[in-house]
Amino acid sequence: MCGILGQLNYTQKIEEQCFNKMRDVLVHRGPNDAGTWLSADGLVALGHQRLSFLDLTVAGHQPMTNENQTLWLTYNGEIYNYTELTAILTAKGHCFKSTSDSEVLLHGYEEWGYGLLDRIKGMFAFGIWDAQKKNSFLSGTGLVSNPCTMPILRINSYLLPKSKPFTSNPKRH
Repeated sequence: MCGILGQLNYTQKIEEQCFNKMRDVLVHRGPNDAGTWLSADGLVALGHQRLSFLDLTVAGHQPMTNENQTLWLTYNGEIYNYTELTAILTAKGHCFKSTSDSEVLLHGYEEWGYGLLDRIKGMFAFGIWDAQKKNSFLSGTGLVSNPCTMPILRINSYLLPKSKPFTSNPKRH
């Protein structure tokens, strides 16, 4: 299963090199690909260590974004009914660029907002950054082997699958 990581700073820009060091601690969770997205203002970062499973192409690379780059996703798990949801969302006018279950989360959030959780079936942990609303949406099931935690620090918030990446960050205080 993939390794996911997110960081939200309220006042201070995220140091990408430090963030990537935390992401790389998760390489054992996803040795096929690694990705980082950093917001234009430098206050939000999402990271991903990919274990390619459904869509083996670069179209499944994460963090993944929607067409207008207002939503960003990092995700670990499996959405069992993603083909059914892909068909529903395609009929509603959404265009998919991959065959991964990850993209269903982006388009589902666009269409249903938090109601997405009422429609997806599976085991997962994900974080979506909504740049328009300046809002993070975090969710996960209890079946993921390393459930998400979000420690709230003095000026930082982290989305972590486990504490090991956090302890590798010397600037966590």
